[in-house]
Amino acid sequence: MKKYILLFLLLFLIPFVTYGESCDTSLVSVSSISLEKSSDDVAEIKDATINGKSISLNMNMFEVGDIAKYKIVVKNESKNDFELDSDFIVNDSKYIEYKLESDDKSNIIKGNSSKVLYISIEYKEKIPEEMFKNGKYVVKKDMSVNLSAKGDIDNPKTGASLRLVLICIIVIFIIGLISFIMVKKRIPMKAIVFIGVGISLIPLTIYAICKCEVTIESVVEIVDKDFILCKRAKTLKTEECTNYDYGGQCYYAGYYSEGSMGTSTITFGNLGTPGKLNTGDAFICDVNKDREWDEDNERFYYVTDYYDTINNKFDETVATMIYDANMTNGVRDITTFNAYSATDSALEGPTEGVKHLPKTTSWSKTKLKNSKRQIRTIEGKTQVDGHNLPVFDYGNSAARLLTWQEINRACNLTNENLSEWSIWPQKCEYMFSNLAYSNRNNRAFSFFTETTASSTEVWMVYSFSRRMFEIEANDGNTRGIRPVIDVPKERIIYD
Repeated sequence: MKKYILLFLLLFLIPFVTYGESCDTSLVSVSSISLEKSSDDVAEIKDATINGKSISLNMNMFEVGDIAKYKIVVKNESKNDFELDSDFIVNDSKYIEYKLESDDKSNIIKGNSSKVLYISIEYKEKIPEEMFKNGKYVVKKDMSVNLSAKGDIDNPKTGASLRLVLICIIVIFIIGLISFIMVKKRIPMKAIVFIGVGISLIPLTIYAICKCEVTIESVVEIVDKDFILCKRAKTLKTEECTNYDYGGQCYYAGYYSEGSMGTSTITFGNLGTPGKLNTGDAFICDVNKDREWDEDNERFYYVTDYYDTINNKFDETVATMIYDANMTNGVRDITTFNAYSATDSALEGPTEGVKHLPKTTSWSKTKLKNSKRQIRTIEGKTQVDGHNLPVFDYGNSAARLLTWQEINRACNLTNENLSEWSIWPQKCEYMFSNLAYSNRNNRAFSFFTETTASSTEVWMVYSFSRRMFEIEANDGNTRGIRPVIDVPKERIIYD
């Protein structure tokens, strides 16, 4: 009988004598993440986010070799040391490789400390063109970085609570019952001890495994450069206000230190909100198809949805983008003045202005949604002063003129915006870039729209007095021609 009592005590004590320090994985978390470095083309669709031990990454990549490297800080507030996976490289997507490194080449995160990790995401192999959909190929990957506690650990599920004691009592009861049955059947004592010890370790083998993981959700959009036309600008253009005379321009808009703007620096447009298009959002459009996206010479601003003049309605699938400067003979030019028409008639469309728009030979990556456009009044009519307005053919032009309807939809114009010295909506101030609004250094004061005001006049955007204004169609004095392109929204990166 004594040997059964000793066996009973041995089995009862095993789960407790092997007990160590506590292990609470809730004390391990990701405290911060930031983009450490990236290739020039790489753009975050949205900022990296953290939720406990989970990380979410979203980005665009364009060329093989593009790479993004994130800095991750893991905080361990427990007493236990944790060990990372020794070799974390995931390349099963074929096109994207993920690699995890630590700052000190060690895989140990010590207790009550933080550790810096780096995850690199690299575009490794070119994706075949037939795999792109609407100019994009999306690679989604969910990864886990396992962390295992080192040394003696406590039961993470039960700790030193009564729950473990109850589990052990139940286990011992089962062992006792099995032992009684086996003794009755004259099974050797060694077998009883072996089975008893094994069962008694259940609380440790099942409950006392102390592991956790950091999960990483990665979404990489590989972008086809030949399909995508416009992507968000990285910086905004600024100009200094030096116009302090006359009755309009930047000074009267409050651009001086004591003025309503509190500064003399004019900032044109917005960097935008991910997933949304707002008037004034700055974009760089690769119109000449050199795949460079030139921030200085290919800057456009989103105005609004495309206005279909033939059917007199807006098309929400196409964006109206206006260039940031006037042009002469298809070349960027902020000092030369040009007219809408060669004659005093506004009944034939922009016959003179079209000569100064870029052609599809130079802006080969874009084209008009419809080269034939119905000239209309601000009311949308196709007649003015008893005359029919034409369907004007822009021919091989890659761009067109802006319409009053698009300006009104974007800027919410009122009658005051059409009267002298009126207040132009600040959200549409981007239309004044590279005009005499900021300074009068031989710059044009305005640019023509496509919209007719009378049989001899058309509407123009007039930065000098910050308003819309009717002007004779052949008056090229301080006026200019500013290109507008039609861009299907699927060809714009604005996430």
